[in-house]
Amino acid sequence: MPVSSGTGSSLRDFLRQGTADDHARLDERLGAMALGDRASYAAFLAMQYRARRGIESWLGLHLPDTAPPRQCALIAEDLASLGETVPEDVPGFELEQDDDPFGLCWVMAGSALGNRAMLVQLQRAEPELPVRFLSDPAMMEYWRSLLPRLRQPHAPVADAGTLRAARTTFAHFDAVASGSAMRKAA
Repeated sequence: MPVSSGTGSSLRDFLRQGTADDHARLDERLGAMALGDRASYAAFLAMQYRARRGIESWLGLHLPDTAPPRQCALIAEDLASLGETVPEDVPGFELEQDDDPFGLCWVMAGSALGNRAMLVQLQRAEPELPVRFLSDPAMMEYWRSLLPRLRQPHAPVADAGTLRAARTTFAHFDAVASGSAMRKAA
């Protein structure tokens, strides 16, 4: 049965299917940035900071007790270790009132899985680069805390707001990454 039916699938399956194109596009863009040379890695970190800062601010206001761990400080430390400054041009982030912030939390926590894969590749290619952000154990712990809800059966009406929030989060990262690529090209 299709995931949208709500039968035989989990919330995680529904979110994966509903964001597959968004996820693939962003992974392609970010993977190329992170696994390049030192300058590309610094650009990747700066982009992550730009995207996450607005999200972390929004989460602090709207989900202070259940938000994913903040990671901007780790990114700032990695940037400082590379001799780079922390970006000041940080876009804001908003979800619509009917969006379920769990979708945002799922994207943020799920990014830790991709970060782990990048970490392995980066440490093989450039073992001296700082990796506080990519190796953050707190985000992996947070990811595991979401698994009980992600394993619940998908409920089409209830989960629509979760998917919207996830897609909004991917779109935010993609827009920031696109802007970062334009900065690098200039």
